[in-house]
Amino acid sequence: MKKSFLMRTILFGSLLVLALPFGAHATSITFGSSSTGITFFGNGAGSVSVSTLGLSGGAFFDTDVLLGTYSLGATSFTAGPQVAGIFPAGANLEPFTFTGGDGDSLSGMINWSFIQDNTPQPKFFGVLTIGTVSGDAAFMSNFSGSLANIDFITNPLSSGGTLDALAATTMSATATVSAGEVNPVPEPGTLALFGSGLLGLGGLIRRKLVQV
Repeated sequence: MKKSFLMRTILFGSLLVLALPFGAHATSITFGSSSTGITFFGNGAGSVSVSTLGLSGGAFFDTDVLLGTYSLGATSFTAGPQVAGIFPAGANLEPFTFTGGDGDSLSGMINWSFIQDNTPQPKFFGVLTIGTVSGDAAFMSNFSGSLANIDFITNPLSSGGTLDALAATTMSATATVSAGEVNPVPEPGTLALFGSGLLGLGGLIRRKLVQV
């Protein structure tokens, strides 16, 4: 009986995975170093102003082999005061566009949530509200929703120190993008289906354990 129960459990789990839409197995847009940089100014009280005239470089969608491009537009905002190496970002919007080597494209507006520090290479984390998207089926299935997560890490600050240290001064430093990614946010329907499947699997296991 134990073997039969195990086989049915494995089969049920397999069907659950297969039932999830393709978007649940999402891939990402990966982007690389930028030709221009970001400028940080400390305010001497734990915050920094962040500004750039624009950032761009090479990028690709994970399942494609052809290199495309990305662009982050001009922005200026204040982040901080920092707490435990986290700089909450103030009101901000920054345009983002991606064009794949095979013609895939995506554009939208980023709202940066926070900057993480404690190293000489600050990390940016934000949410991208998708405006337009087009391309082949694989690309469209991944970015069919309205939101995506975006993050990137910079190259070392020109000051040689950390953003924490810079925020305690009124000095400035610059840094270019090192690497980043855009990941689609799972649709609510996908999460609900996944949760229902887990509940069903749990109920099946409980019933079988009672019967043993």
